[in-house]
Amino acid sequence: MRSSMLFDPKSIVRLVAPILVALGLLAATAGLASAQPTINVALNKPVTAETNNVTGTPQDVVDGSYSTVWYSYQGSSSTISFVVDLEGIVTVQGYRLQPLQTQDYTIFTSLDGTTWTQRYVETDWLGWPDSRVRTLTVASPYQARYVRYVGKNFGQNAYVGVAEFEVLAEDPAQTTYPVTATAGTGGTASCTPNPVSSGGTVTCTATPDAGFTFSAWTGACAGQGAICTLSNITAVQSSAATFARGQPMVQAVPTLSEWGVIGIALLLAGVTALGLRRR
Repeated sequence: MRSSMLFDPKSIVRLVAPILVALGLLAATAGLASAQPTINVALNKPVTAETNNVTGTPQDVVDGSYSTVWYSYQGSSSTISFVVDLEGIVTVQGYRLQPLQTQDYTIFTSLDGTTWTQRYVETDWLGWPDSRVRTLTVASPYQARYVRYVGKNFGQNAYVGVAEFEVLAEDPAQTTYPVTATAGTGGTASCTPNPVSSGGTVTCTATPDAGFTFSAWTGACAGQGAICTLSNITAVQSSAATFARGQPMVQAVPTLSEWGVIGIALLLAGVTALGLRRR
């Protein structure tokens, strides 16, 4: 008698299917957890024009409407340039924009408005005029507060413009950072609020125990007093407070000159009292 093992395909499918579904749900959940929500952080933010105005206003490029346009014009070769102040440091994930009558453009970013880093140069034009809406993805997200856009055309004797300019970044309201404070012997230290939303402000307080006085902070609060304020937080922050034993009070001893004044005062008081008695 020959024995054999028979495999029912339907049974295998019934056994494996729930496992595959569970693994798929787990992967999807992990993907959602790692994704950072992005918003247009340039919406209605201050815009500084670096070229002249012909049609519209610089604020039109960040008003959230692709129907409003700002054009600039200088002649046969024109440039449009502006700086958007994001009013806080953000983590840039990409851009969405619509250049008009533009042959090339460059995007720069800065943390302080002085030192600029070139982030993107347009090289994919279909021909004049190319007015596609572009969505640019940043391979490695970076931090920025100021964004500069420079668009140009050459030999067209036409205005050069932008319908809308969006900076896509992690939603600051959804990004938080822990801010911690530790204390050495002789006191306690704490920070409030903790964690804090990106760009927020935290107050750290060092409280000495009886017989001790606050000495100094190290870390993020270095150089500040017992009550420390940290502003525009965009990364994890930590501080440590140190304390010193309070100095015993020393009774002041009069100096030689002070003894002289005291002696004269006592002498005058004695003479006055003697004069009063003789009367």
